[in-house]
Amino acid sequence: MSLAPRRIRSRLALGYALAVALTVLVYAAVVYGYTHSSLTEQLDARLQNDFEQAEHGFEVVQDGRLLWKKAAGDPGHPDTSGEKPWAQVLNQARGQAVLRPPGVDPDAPVWRTYEKDYTVEGVTYRVRVGRSTAPRDEKLGNLLWLLALCLVPVGALAWLAGFALARRALRPVEVMTERARLIGEERLHQRLPVENPDDELGQLANVFNEAFGRLEASFERLRRFTSDAAHELRTPLAALRAVGEVGISKGGDAAASREVIASMLEETDRLTRLIEGLLELSRGDALRAPAVTEPVDLALLIRSVCDQLEVLAVERQQTLVAKANEPAMVEGDPASLRRAVTNLVDNA
Repeated sequence: MSLAPRRIRSRLALGYALAVALTVLVYAAVVYGYTHSSLTEQLDARLQNDFEQAEHGFEVVQDGRLLWKKAAGDPGHPDTSGEKPWAQVLNQARGQAVLRPPGVDPDAPVWRTYEKDYTVEGVTYRVRVGRSTAPRDEKLGNLLWLLALCLVPVGALAWLAGFALARRALRPVEVMTERARLIGEERLHQRLPVENPDDELGQLANVFNEAFGRLEASFERLRRFTSDAAHELRTPLAALRAVGEVGISKGGDAAASREVIASMLEETDRLTRLIEGLLELSRGDALRAPAVTEPVDLALLIRSVCDQLEVLAVERQQTLVAKANEPAMVEGDPASLRRAVTNLVDNA
């Protein structure tokens, strides 16, 4: 089961909030690192200054012992706050502490130290000074809490801002969705609104409008096809009915009956070819396949159509006369030409 929001608007807002939160985290890490480095440098600078004071703050008495000078105070006793440094003097030859701060473990990790050799009356001593890292760590802890507290409202504001931006950015999509619901079979002429044709949503709307245009053209072709099919089928069926009615009304011998039946079979054959042609048109094969043309005698074709429709003309008390004494050769599809002439005569 996916935990991601289902709506694009919510996903965009969440992504925006996460991006802002990540940016804030990186910024907080940079600020924390810079502050840590700056406070550490300040602490090291104080330790160097403490060393300069400590190396001149002790003296050798007559019995060879080392004592802190009274003028320099007593750097060997730090205060409890950790602000006051401590100093330690070690005999470099023996490795023993000659002067050490009471109650202080110089090797504890809470101290930051600085040490250097110092020679007095031909004897080399190791002078070490130290300060507590508690003040620095306290400042860094306060800064860390402040950054953590700022992350929560910044993330909430980023979520709200991202939601508002996503809603504004997706508003054209909502408008297109509402308009698309209104476009039906009787409203294919309508199109989606395009606020900015150069952006991604505008290009998407243009693609949909082009698709609606093609769909409208397809529906229009379907309407024309239906109308043409009804018209094409009506004429042969009417001719079949008229021939059958004439044959029944006249009666007659077997020869007349065979003539009527032959005429009906001829019309049936034409009707079959017409239906096959209409099926090809419905499948679109005729639109994709190249047209096959051949020499056609238009005069002969017109006389044949007049003979076919003569029965219908008699019913309507009309007379069909084909004046074509000479052949009229043309290049074309015989079936298409026959349908065109039949429609013209039938409409007339």
